Amino acid sequence: MPSRSSFPSNRLLARGVARAVLPAVAAIALYSTVSAQPGTTGMSFLKIGVGARNVAMGETGVAGAQGGEQLFFNPSLAMNEERSCLSIMHQESVQDITTQYLGAIVLFDGWRMGASLHLSSVEGVEVRTKPGEAVGEFTSRNFALGLSFAAHLGDAVAIGAGGKVLFEKVYVDEAGGFALDAGIHLRPFSAESLRDLTFGASVANIGSMGKLRNEPTSLPVTARCGASYMVPVRSVEGALRMELDAVAIPKEERVHVHGGLEAGYRETIFFRIGYMSGYELKNVSAGAGVAYGGVRLDYAIVPYADSFGTVHTFSLSLGL
Repeated sequence: MPSRSSFPSNRLLARGVARAVLPAVAAIALYSTVSAQPGTTGMSFLKIGVGARNVAMGETGVAGAQGGEQLFFNPSLAMNEERSCLSIMHQESVQDITTQYLGAIVLFDGWRMGASLHLSSVEGVEVRTKPGEAVGEFTSRNFALGLSFAAHLGDAVAIGAGGKVLFEKVYVDEAGGFALDAGIHLRPFSAESLRDLTFGASVANIGSMGKLRNEPTSLPVTARCGASYMVPVRSVEGALRMELDAVAIPKEERVHVHGGLEAGYRETIFFRIGYMSGYELKNVSAGAGVAYGGVRLDYAIVPYADSFGTVHTFSLSLGL
């Protein structure tokens, strides 16, 4: 633990890093929307938020995700954990897409290690060799296996980085690849009223894939920056948590704004709503959760437009 005499200098360091890093990430995101040509990316499961809590809050999480889901949004958030933890997610999406995520954080003296497994599959893809009836079906599969590390840089700044091995298979074609993630988390204020105002920034999926038949898949490089704030509500012995993220993917034409709100009662019962701007098929989300004795169970629902259906997400988080 740092001495009390080191706090002022560390807070000055945190504020300096915040002034340098957060505007830089925002500038990168804005530059991406201006300069990048519109296009598409593969491995799209890597740009959809994980964890029912985060999904219900508009897929926010760069500054306020909890448990093993932190590794997806910002690996530096692992330094917030005071004990080892495990998070498991199952998601039933539109067009028979299913996604599973497992994230674990292990505590060491002064640093954290995280491991994650992210799986996505599309069932019942029809095979046609000519116009007419399908001659068969297959399942398209993707996965990412990640390992990350986090540490404090002063008492108010945490940094984290990691790598992940990627794999995709479409029919008889398959390819592998590698990507890097990095992030920073800032808690720059000591005043009681602002102590729970934190900031985060991260960049994910920087890497490449091998050729899938003729061409390599383009990864969805994603830049996030945002803030999280918690306000105690003593009348219900709970708290109100607010999160706001800006999300940019260079292949897309705009910066998406994600916002979420969570109301908690005695840190036991939670209700959540969220909003995501700039998407054609989705914009609102909602969910709820219960927690007891280090175990948290969460659910989220995201309705899609144009009769595409509804996404249901279930998560289980354990403090170890």
